[in-house]
Order: sequence, then C-alpha cells, then structure tokens
Amino acid sequence: MKYSARSSRGFTLVELMVTVAIVAILAAIAYPSYIDYIYRSRLEQARVVVMDNVKMMERYYGLSRSFECKADYIGKVNTTCTGNKFTAVLPSNADSNITDYYDFAITSINKGNSYIITAKPKSEKYSSNTLANKKLFLNYDAISNSYARCTQSGFTQSEKNSATVTGCEVL
Repeated sequence: MKYSARSSRGFTLVELMVTVAIVAILAAIAYPSYIDYIYRSRLEQARVVVMDNVKMMERYYGLSRSFECKADYIGKVNTTCTGNKFTAVLPSNADSNITDYYDFAITSINKGNSYIITAKPKSEKYSSNTLANKKLFLNYDAISNSYARCTQSGFTQSEKNSATVTGCEVL
C-alpha cells in the first residue's frame, strides 16, 4: 500500500488553542486599563463642565459683586438659582454625553462670598465598588481655586467640612 503525500493546509487544534490563550491573556491585561481610561476621560469631561461653570460664576460675581442668588442678575448669565443653589450650565453640543454620567451642583457658601462646584457620578452608571474605590468625584473650591478628585467616602467627608479628608487628592 502506498500512501500519497497530501499537503496539509490550515492550523492544528493546538496552534489555534495557543493563539486563543495569548489573545485571552492580552485582553485580561488590556481591559482594566481601558476601563480606567474611560473613567479618567469622563472625569476630564466633567472637569471641563466645571470650568465652564467657574467662568459663569465669575461673570455673575462681576455683575452682582456677590455669589448670592439675586434675581436682578441671574438672567444675565444664563442660569437659575434657588436659595444658595445655582443651576449648572451644561454642554449644549450633542457630542457630549457627560450629563449621562455626572450630576453637577453649584453651592454658594460663606454668606455669598464663595462657592463650591461638585461633579458627582450617577450611581446607576457605576458599581458601588467602583464608586467606593475609584476617585471619580470632583470638587472645585473657589476659595482655594483648586480641584480635588475623591472617592465616595472622601467626597462625603469633604461635604461635611471634616478637618481631615482621606480619599481625595488635589489636581
């Protein structure tokens, strides 16, 4: 009996399994980095919105000489206010979906002498573990003219004006 030599084409099962294993290892390494990139990107988009609101509040101060809610001036800066809470100016372009992921708030403090702007991630968009461990909350303090990004516990401490705040870092 003679066997004819056939040219084999294609991959063996072992070669295919090795390739799949390599791709799986690369994906396991790349996926957490990609997710972290997405979180940082959203935080940076939130920071842009906060900066737009800083500009709006400074224009308001230029008109009213205070950060208190005054009906005579509020319409001139395209916002509304109730008590010591101002409505944040949000992006109008269709490309920005940051409002799907963050809630923004502006609060007048120190009897109208300053303000704080916060960007708080929406809890339905992030897991409780992510909110507890990642620095996704953003605070802007007009007194110190500084941004801080915080974990959920750090954000809660900063809202209570705690003497020591852990879980936040100044940007």
